[in-house]
Amino acid sequence: MAEELTIVYSSAHKIPENFRENVFKELQKNKYPIHEIHVRPDQSSIVNYYGDLLNACNYINTPYIAIAEDDTLYPDEHFEYRPPKDTFGYNYTRWNLYTWSNPPFFSLRQRKILATMICERQLFVDFLEERFARDLLGEKLEWWGEPGRNKHEQGLGVTPRKSEIFNTYNPLVVFTHPNAFGYMNGDKKASKIRALSLPYWGTAEGVMNDFYKSDK
Repeated sequence: MAEELTIVYSSAHKIPENFRENVFKELQKNKYPIHEIHVRPDQSSIVNYYGDLLNACNYINTPYIAIAEDDTLYPDEHFEYRPPKDTFGYNYTRWNLYTWSNPPFFSLRQRKILATMICERQLFVDFLEERFARDLLGEKLEWWGEPGRNKHEQGLGVTPRKSEIFNTYNPLVVFTHPNAFGYMNGDKKASKIRALSLPYWGTAEGVMNDFYKSDK
């Protein structure tokens, strides 16, 4: 039900604007309300991102939230998932598409990232408030992992959180750009599980062509 969940969409506008607009148009096809976060590229940081998410979650009032980012494509079924109220859920049916690869291909990358997270809204608020109370300025940024990554939570000295993985029949597609957070942190190596096409989205080359069009 649309009144159960709000999509919290964020963009730092570090990617080509026509590409960002095309991805956002795809997100708008689903039935759920979208709360938008936009920041200037020079103000983009992990600490600021979490702060913006906290402000957004304190503003909206649906029981659940799903995080969406400007470089990720979501099938409709992704937003239907509901984890237990004390648990953060991460979709592991996630494939990366590297924008510099020639020919383009998809690479399966299964790890917990905010762009695939769905959870109970208040649970995320509590997590973020505790994190900022412990490390307001991000002085221990190496421990600012996603909720449910218990090694990071223990390193920061905050409450370990429950997390679970889920899978959808149709995949998420994350475009990896040279100026993305993941790229800068070294998270750019393709896995050994690769594909030239995926259900729902089609070929990697077709997806690149579709979403980099200026007239989509």
